[in-house]
Formats: sequence, structure tokens, C-alpha cells
Amino acid sequence: MYLKRLELYGFKSFADRTRLEFGPGITAIVGPNGSGKSNLVDAVRWVLGEQSARQLRGSKMEDVIFAGTATRKGVGLAEVVLVLDNEDGQLPIDYSEVTVARRVDRAGGSDYLLNGQRVRLRDVQELLYDTAIGREAYSVVGQGKIDEILSARDEDRRGLLEEAAGIVRFKVRKKEALRRLEDAERRLERLGDILRELEDRLDGLTEQAKRAHLYRQWRDELVQLEARMVTAQAVQAQRRLDEQARRLEAVRERAAAARQRLEAAEDRRERLRAAARDQEQRVEAARAALAEAERALEGIRTRLAVLAERADHLQARAGQLARRRDEQAAQRAAQSAAAEEAARRHRALEAELEAARQQERAAREAVDAAVRAVEEAEAALAAAREAHLEALQEASRLRNERQARQREQAQAAVRAQRLQERLAALEAEARRLEDEERAAAAELERVDAAAAEAARQEEEARRALAAAQEEGRAAVREAQRLRQQAGEAASRLRVLEEMEREHEGFFAGVRAVLAGRDAGDPAFAGVVGAVAELIQVEPRLERAIEVALGPALQHLITRTAAAAEAAIEALKRARAGRATFLPLDTIRPSAPGERDRHLDRHPGAVAWAIDAVRFDPALRPALANLLGRILIAEDLPAARRLAAASGYRYRIVTLDGDVIHPGGAMTGGHDARRQESAGLLARRRQVEALRQRVQELGSALARAEERRQQAEAAAARAAAALEEARQRRQQCAVARARADQQRQAAAQQRRRVAASAADVAAELEELAAAAGGDDLPEGSLEAAEARARQAAEAVARAEAAVRAARERRDAAAGDLARATARCEGLAREGRLLAEQARQAREAAARLEAEAARLDAEARQLAEEQVQLAAQREQLEAAAAAGAGRVEACRQALDRLQETRGRLAAELDGVEREAAAARGELDRLAEELRRLEVEAARLESERDRLVARLAEEYGVDAVPEEVPEGWQEGERRAAELRRRLAALGEVNLAAVEEHERVCQRYAFLERQYRDLQQAREALRAVLAEMDREMERIFRTTYERLRVEFRQVFRELFGGGHADLVLGEGDALEAGVQVVAQPPGKKLQHLSLLSGGERALTAIALLLALIRVKPTPFVLLDEIDAALDDRNVDRFARYLRRFTGTQFIVITHQKGTMAAADTLYGVTMPESGVSRVVSVRLAEVAAVGD
Repeated sequence: MYLKRLELYGFKSFADRTRLEFGPGITAIVGPNGSGKSNLVDAVRWVLGEQSARQLRGSKMEDVIFAGTATRKGVGLAEVVLVLDNEDGQLPIDYSEVTVARRVDRAGGSDYLLNGQRVRLRDVQELLYDTAIGREAYSVVGQGKIDEILSARDEDRRGLLEEAAGIVRFKVRKKEALRRLEDAERRLERLGDILRELEDRLDGLTEQAKRAHLYRQWRDELVQLEARMVTAQAVQAQRRLDEQARRLEAVRERAAAARQRLEAAEDRRERLRAAARDQEQRVEAARAALAEAERALEGIRTRLAVLAERADHLQARAGQLARRRDEQAAQRAAQSAAAEEAARRHRALEAELEAARQQERAAREAVDAAVRAVEEAEAALAAAREAHLEALQEASRLRNERQARQREQAQAAVRAQRLQERLAALEAEARRLEDEERAAAAELERVDAAAAEAARQEEEARRALAAAQEEGRAAVREAQRLRQQAGEAASRLRVLEEMEREHEGFFAGVRAVLAGRDAGDPAFAGVVGAVAELIQVEPRLERAIEVALGPALQHLITRTAAAAEAAIEALKRARAGRATFLPLDTIRPSAPGERDRHLDRHPGAVAWAIDAVRFDPALRPALANLLGRILIAEDLPAARRLAAASGYRYRIVTLDGDVIHPGGAMTGGHDARRQESAGLLARRRQVEALRQRVQELGSALARAEERRQQAEAAAARAAAALEEARQRRQQCAVARARADQQRQAAAQQRRRVAASAADVAAELEELAAAAGGDDLPEGSLEAAEARARQAAEAVARAEAAVRAARERRDAAAGDLARATARCEGLAREGRLLAEQARQAREAAARLEAEAARLDAEARQLAEEQVQLAAQREQLEAAAAAGAGRVEACRQALDRLQETRGRLAAELDGVEREAAAARGELDRLAEELRRLEVEAARLESERDRLVARLAEEYGVDAVPEEVPEGWQEGERRAAELRRRLAALGEVNLAAVEEHERVCQRYAFLERQYRDLQQAREALRAVLAEMDREMERIFRTTYERLRVEFRQVFRELFGGGHADLVLGEGDALEAGVQVVAQPPGKKLQHLSLLSGGERALTAIALLLALIRVKPTPFVLLDEIDAALDDRNVDRFARYLRRFTGTQFIVITHQKGTMAAADTLYGVTMPESGVSRVVSVRLAEVAAVGD
């Protein structure tokens, strides 16, 4: 394998596409300093994966792109292609020629390509492992690499040995194994934490499961004992209720007699009260009439007083008006005299102002005439001066022309001939450049259109890729979320289904029947199921239905009474507990009375319980028996209203589970013993909901996976489209840069040619004009000078005329200013006198109007005084009549009050009789209420006990006699309650949870053991890798020592050198280089001279190549520090490596002489490098 070809475009100073072909042997690259030779080394390092811009002698990666010069535009991308010959199959790839390429553009895009296919940097690095080719390997040795080898720490220098030993791939694999080992350690730690947490949970759950078993055993026994005690209490409550009913009937009879006496007394009292109310209304009417008469009399007297006060006011106002009229007469006379005087003075002033205005007009006309005379004189002066200047210029021009024509005529003919020839050549060149520019512009337009289309396609592909990737990520997140939710729902469903299969939550007898039915026991063949299994309820009504049914949720419905009897016998034989059965052929449904059927339509009512559940119509008799007379209400206040409306005949249950029993008893609060029955309906609903939820989540998960696959496919398509569009855009950018450069160059050259042609044509025209002119006529110069003298005399005369006109204008302007000032003063005085006259006239007019108003007001006052006198006489007559009416009303009121007193006395006697009868009735009513309350309490107690028997213990009928031995059961029940209380809070689900935790613990423990085994296996692999790497490293180290000593002696012509491995771990120890040139002591590299140090480093590099040959070696001026003798030794030694290809950048003649192929790097234009072939004669010149 060897380096076959290197191609560059836009990389650093290589602006144009450059191609270097390499063959086996030694290739030397020469050129002046600064021509760009080292940029070739940077290109090889860059294409092999160099990521540090500083190592490439830049500040950022975009610096490798050609930035342009003063005469050349920059390019949009940089590209380097490295072609390796792989005929020997050294690279693990099925190609005889391997192409490695790297591109970067100014937008930040960067790509690696392997045989034209986009790959990762890691893919390139893995391909070149163990070939000694790479950015950090010894196949590329730059200008500073020698110093780095010499000055590096011992630990850093071992990297060269590792590359030669071929253990780099082992170190990469070891790093990956260590990462996996760390991951296993973290997972083991997490599993250990989880297992310890589960162990702690198991300790608590084991104890909780034991307590749950005890709780269930003691609770079942307590339920049986409590059922016997509640039955006895219900029988006793019924007996007390019957006795109370007899006492109530006796009290009701006594109360009826007292009520009759009270009604008779109240009838008489009502008649007397009606008469008293009539009399009271007449008294009130009389009082109102009296008050009205008194108010009318008082009003008349008030109006009389107001009239008297008004008459006094009118008399005073008449005197004021007489005085005001006298004052205004004197003021009117004074204002009229002032107005007449101001008018007289204004008329005299008008005549004087007209005379002043005539004087001003005469002065203005004189000024205008003087100004026109000045303007005419100044115009004549300007014309004279212009004529004088033109005469002077004409004389001067004629003198200059006479002299110039004599010089130019001799040269014109020769110059015109040369210009004609030059113009023809320029016009031909301009036509050729125009054709080139049009062609380049057309190509540029085509490339721009293609680039715009490629950019649009690239943007569309980028958006499509981003959208597809985001859609894929969203689908993955959605699938993970759905998968987690599906797992949780399935786990919960399995638990609930297992509880349903085991009939968890049912009484022992009910569980035994249902288990027998499920197992196909003939004794239970007629069992349809438990009520809780056979009905469906809305979630909102679950609590109400569970309370309404209570223990009846666990009643068993059978097809016939015979089937129920067979099931009971089977329970007895098995001693499996008790159960209540509802035979469909004998059970009788219950229903509300006809008049109460519409109670469910009242405000606050929800529905009759039988209408609130869904079930098989064949089961209606049994369910109507349980729910037919139960009404559901929204809350407790609504339930109380419905109970009162129904006469407390029905059981009413609220949505919160509160109950009003028939008769009025109320039950509410929290009952822990309902806990086992509560939730049976909710559990069935949860199972159905979870089954549907699991199915929906499965479908949604399938859709999410499909979305993810579609998104991945779309992303792959978009990525391929993006890459294709990016390549097209990059190709267009290269083509555009080339076309734009060509167009600009052609345009610039064309403009230069056009400018030159224009200059030549203009010059030809000038020559033609000059050649075609006639000689100056005889005497023209003398005539021009005479005209100039005459024009000067005319200027002097015009200046004198201007001065005289200006003096006359200034005198006329002074006369005009004085006349104008006098006119303005007289006008101001006239305006002042006119304003004074106007103000005097307006004041006289206002006084005249005020006098007329005062006269009118005086006449109105006289008329008003006459009207007031007439009104006063009328009011005095009305006051006398009102006093008589007031006296008559007082006498009628006294007579009515006397009659009202007699009726009040008679009513008091009747009230005393009614009070006595009411007192007796109240006493009897109080006794009756007390007895009814007690009866209601006894009935509520009886109903509560009966309901409790039905709900909690499944006893539907209360016996007439008290069960025997129930008092002894009380002591046992108390003992059981104490035991249950001592247990405290009991987790009834602990048994199932304990089993689930045990299963999870076992599963995680198996995972923990598997991870431990994997960890130990990884540790064994790492140990084996360390042993293998140490073996390979030591073998290579010993071989390298031998080769280093041999190469050192050959390069130095003697002496001794060695490599010393540091102490400690061989895989981490540093490598020290010691050298002893001929005639010197063995010493460290830092003590050698510069040339010795460089030759020692070269010896080490060559020894590495002998131990682990590399396909090619690129050396950048590593022989710069060597003298001529050592250069010759170095060159001769390179010729001995027949199996290694050397590419050497050098200035040394000896190295050039050893080369098989020579390339020269030049910089024909500033900032742009080019590779050229070099002749051997030129090589020596470059070295000099």
C-alpha cells in the first residue's frame, strides 16, 4: 500500500484545484519559503482527522478555506482527497483503491467521505488502525514534530511505541470495556439499592400479612356474634314501641276534648275582634278628618303672613326704582356730549391725513424712478466690463494660438498614423473580451439558478429532516409513555382480575358458593351470581347504591328456591359459612305506592334506586325486592324534604351515602365495617375500564411504533436528499466561483481595453480638429487689442454714471421715509378718536335701555300691589270658615272613642276563657309530642336494628322471640373487639402485595447475579487485554531498541544510543532516550547540540519505521538542522527503505538529489500557491 494521489481545492493557499501524483520511492517537494509547501502537510493531517485549528496554524476551522486576495475572491469550501493504493489488501476494505476525503464550507458544514460515501471520523480512524497512518502517528512528521519528540515527557513519548506496537486498537477496546464495566457497576449499585429497599418492604409486609389473616378470622366471628345481639335488640325495641303506641292513643282522646272548648271560645273572640276593628277604623277616620281641618287652617294663616311680607317688599322696591331713574338721566346727557366732541375732532384729522398721503405717493414715485436709473446704469457697467474681458481674452488667445500652431503641425501627421493602428487593435480585442464576458455571464446565471434550486432543495430537505427527526423523537417519547402506562394498567388489571377470580371482598359463605359455581359443583348449578356481579351502576351513583344495598350486594340470586335450598345444604355440609339467597321463582318485588311514583321528579331527587342500575331483565324480581322502595337524593337536605313529602314511608339514600329510614331515623357518617362491601361495584367498573384502557393503549402503542418507523424512514430519505442537495450546492459554489472569476477577469480586461480605445479615439479627433483649422488671418491680433482699449474706456464712463444714479436714489428714499412716518402717525390718532366716539355712543345706548327697563318694572310693581290686597281679603274669610270645621271634628271623635272602650272590655273576658282552654290543650300537646318523639325514637331504633340486620348480617325477617344466650355472646364480642383494636391499622391487601414483592425480589436478584457474572467476565477480559498489550509492547520495545542502536550508529558513523523504559507498570511507564555520539559521553538528549538532537530524533523515527513499516511517510523539513555531511547520510539511508514511500519537503540539495520525483511549489500571484514541475537545473537554483 502507498499514497497514490493528493488532491486539494480551496485549502489554504491552494485556491485552484491541485493534483499531485505520487509513486513508490522518494518524492521531494521544493520551493521558496512562504510558497505554501507546509500547507500540503497540513492538508494531509486535516484529511486524516485533525480537529485542532491551532495544530493547523489557524484560530478556527474555517481558516483552512481560501479567503481570497486583493485580486482574487475567496471560495466557499475547502476539500482535500487522499487516494491510497490498496492492491495488497492491507486495509480491511474490499477496494483496490481507497479514497479518503474531507470537506468543510463557510456555513459550518463538514463531511468525511470514504470512496465517495459519507462516513464518520471514527470510521476513518478505525480503518487506519495499526497502519501507522493518522494525524497523531509517525507517518506525518511536521516542522515541529522533531522538537516535540526531543522535548516531550517520557510518558508522552511512549505513544510512538504504542503506535508501532499496534496496541492502539487494544487501548480503544480497553476503553470501551472499561466503559461497559463502569456501566455494569452502576447498574449493580442501582439493583443493590432496589434489593435492599425490597428487603425492607418484605420485612414489613410479612408482619402485615400475618395481621391481615388474624383480622379476617376475628372479624368473621365478631360478625356472627353481633348478628345475634342485634336481633335481640330489635325484638326488644319492637315490644317497647307497641307499649308506647297505647299511651299515645289515650293522650290523643283528652286533647280532642280540650280542642273543642278552645274552638268555641275562639269563635266568640273573633266576632268581638271584628267589631272592635270596625270601631277602630271609624275612630281613625275621625282623627284624620280633624288633622286635615287643622292643617288647612294653618295653611291659610301661613299664606296671610307671606302676603303681608310680600307687600312690604314691593313698597321698598318702588322707591329704589325712582332713585335709579334720576341718576341715569344725568349719565345719558354726559355720554352724548363726549361722543359729539370726538366725532368733530375725527373729521378735522381726516383732511390732514389725506394731504400727507398725497405727499407720500409723490415721494414713492421719485424713489422708483431713481432705482430704475441705478439698475440701468449697473447693467450698462456690467456689459462694458464683460466686453472688455472678452476683448482681452480674444487677444491673448490669438497670441497663444499663433505660437502653438507652429509647434503642433509638425507632429500631427506621425501621431495620427500610430493612433489609427492602435485603435484597430483595441477594437478587435474588445470584441473578443465581450464575447468571453457574455459567455461567462450566461454560465454564471445558469450556475446561480442551479445553486438557488440546490439551496432551496437543501433547505427543504433540512426542514424535512428536522421535522422527521422531531416526529421520530416525539413518537419514541409517546411510545415510551404509552408502554409505561400500558404496563401499569395491565399490572393493575391483573391484580383486580385475580381479586375477582378469588371473589376477594365477599363473605366466606358467599365466596364458597361462587367458587363452587365456578368449579362446576352441581350443588351450586342454580346460582346465577352475587348481586354485585350482576348489576352495573354509573360511577356517580356507586356510593348510593352500595349503601342502599349494603350487605345485600353479596346476596346470591338463584333461579329457583330449590337451587337456593341445595346451596344452603352444601354450605352446611362444608361448614363454609352462611349466605342469603334470592330465588327468582318465589321472591316478590317491592314498589312505591301509586301516589308516590313521581317522587323522583321532585327537586333534589335523583331516581328510584331500581331505575339507577342496569341488569338483565330476568333478574328484575330479585333486584326490585331489594331496591324497589329506595329513593336516591342529591344530598341530606334534599333527602329530608323527600322523606317529609312521602310521609317517611320509604328509605332515602343520598349520593354521599347518608340514609333516612322509614319512620324518620337517619344514618350517616363513616362506618368502617362497610369497608369490605364498599368497592365491589367500583372494582367491577375499574376492571372494565382497565380492559378498555389496556386495549386502547395497545392500539395507541402500535400507532406510535408505526409513526416512529415512518419517521425514521422519512428521516433517512430526508438525510439522503439533504446530502444530495448539499453536494449539488457545493458543486454549484465551485462552478460559480470559477465562472464569476472568469466573468470578472473578462469584464475588467474589457473595461481596460475600452478605456484605452476611447482615449485613442479622442486623441485622433483632437488631432483631426487641429489639423483642419486655418491659420490666423492677417491683422486679427492688432484689431483685437484695439477693441480691448475701447472697451476699457467704456467701462470708466459706465462706472461714473452708476455713482451719480445711486446718489439720486438715496435722496429720494429719505423723502419717502419721512412722508410715510407722518401718514402712519395721523392714521393712529384718527383710529383712537373713532374708538372714543364709538364707546361714548354705546354707553349712552345702554343707559337708555336701562331706563326703559326700570319704567317697565315700576309699572309691574304697581299691578302686583293691587293683586296682593285682593288675595288678603279672600284668605281672611277662608280662615274663619276653617276654625268652625275643626271644632265639629273634635266633638265627633270624642263620641267614637267612648264606644270603642265598651267593646274592649267585653273582648278581655272572652280572651281569658280561650286562654284557659289553650293552656290545657298545650299541656296535652306537649305530652303528646313527648310521647311521639319517644315513639319515633323507638321506631327509628327498631328500623335501624332491622336495617343493620339486613345490611350487615343478611337477616331479612326479625323473629318474635329473643334469641337464647345472646347475653353470653356480648362478652366474647367485646373480647374480639379488643383484639381487633389491638391490631391497629390493618392492610388487607398486604397478602397480595407480599406475594408481588416476593416475585419482584426474586426477578431482580436473578438480574443482580447475572450482572455480577458479566462484571467478572469483563474484568477477566481486561486482565487478558492488559497481559496481551504488555507482551506486544515489550516485544516491540526490545525490537525498537535494537533497531534504534543500529540506525543511530549508521547515521552518526559510530557512537551508541538506547531506549530506557521507566519503572512501574509497563503499560504506563515512560520511555527515555539516551545517546552517545562518537567521541562523547552517554548523556540525555537535552545535553546534545541542535544538529545531534535532530539526527537522534531522525534515527528514532527511522527505527520506528523499520520496526513497524508505514505505507508512506511525509517529512516536512526535518533535515533543516543537519549539515551537508549528515544530510548526505540521511538521504542515503532513506534510499535503503525500498518498501516505504517517502514524501520529503526540503531545501537541502542532498535530499533533492536522492529523490525519484520532484515537485515545485510556487506563488505566481500573491497568496495563491501552484504546483509545477521542476527541471534539475532549477533545483540547484532554488537551493541557492
